[in-house]
Amino acid sequence: MLPQDAVFFLEFSDTAGYTFEDVRWYSPERLPDLHPALCQFIRTQLNEAYAGHSEWLNLAEYPDIEEQLESAEVEVFRSAGGIEGDEFHGLRAVVLHRLENTTVEGMQSAIELFQWVLDCGLFFCDESDHPPKCLAMVGDITQFAPFLLDRIRNRVCPKRKISDVGPDAYEVAFRPLLPAIEELRRDVERPEWRDNGLALTLFSCIYALYEQVVQEQY
Repeated sequence: MLPQDAVFFLEFSDTAGYTFEDVRWYSPERLPDLHPALCQFIRTQLNEAYAGHSEWLNLAEYPDIEEQLESAEVEVFRSAGGIEGDEFHGLRAVVLHRLENTTVEGMQSAIELFQWVLDCGLFFCDESDHPPKCLAMVGDITQFAPFLLDRIRNRVCPKRKISDVGPDAYEVAFRPLLPAIEELRRDVERPEWRDNGLALTLFSCIYALYEQVVQEQY
């Protein structure tokens, strides 16, 4: 069974060249290993996005930038070139600045801005140009459980026949479990769900299966 004090990390990247996903959890003793893994992922995604789509990121509109930043981050943004017409580099600097905070909350803050930057920067990028799609999530079990269950629900269509598109590992693994997943998704909305041994055991099994599918896929 998953420990209740675990911190989870999911990373996903889908580019023209490759698709990658990984999911793991960290005990409090191993939490220092999470920060460098997240830093590497975010730095890599920012660099690759700019290498392949700099024209979109440079010309994109990033609305109400200063509302996204803490007051102390405005100077970081400006000193990194974040003036009108060069917002991406300023925002990238703020994301990396947030990554200097090694707490879970600090990492979550960096992820939030990172996702916002790429969402805005690539919003008008044509699909034929293969804009990268990437996702990161760091959280404790109360934050991660609904996230993962929603991710599974969104990836598995209960009405589609598997034979329509050929076997898909996620469909094969999780479609038979959708009724249990739907019920568990409702349960994890309640703060006390972690005290329910059956719910915790069920989520632990679903997590282990998801981890296995990811490892087999990638």
